[in-house]
Amino acid sequence: MSVTAGWAMIDEDDSHEGMNTVLHTPEDVTAFVGKVAAADPYADSIRLAHVKRPLWDAEQGFTDHDVFAAIVAGFGSLSHQDRDHAKAYPVGVPESPGCEFDDEDFPAGSGLTLEQFTAALVEFPHTAKRPTNVWAV
Repeated sequence: MSVTAGWAMIDEDDSHEGMNTVLHTPEDVTAFVGKVAAADPYADSIRLAHVKRPLWDAEQGFTDHDVFAAIVAGFGSLSHQDRDHAKAYPVGVPESPGCEFDDEDFPAGSGLTLEQFTAALVEFPHTAKRPTNVWAV
């Protein structure tokens, strides 16, 4: 299963450029993480949604899960919620900073190493569930 990643680049003049990409393979995910990490601090939060997955509320266009991600100061942050789980953040590296975006805020201490973050994003397209490497499901 593929995942669409939508995010924006925020330029120094505070202008925004929206971007979307589809992640099919682990190599796609790894390259995407590298691209977003290289853009820090100008990359906004990322919304991830499965391609061709049934909608929870078709009339409103709501997916059956919400996953947001960000890379800030060398740490990858994630949030996840679905029908079975309220919004939650993984227990990350205690020294990772919190960060705030228009779509999502990530608490301090929830940031993952980029290796953990990448592994979670590699797992997510195949399961559509909370990545087990950072959450006990």
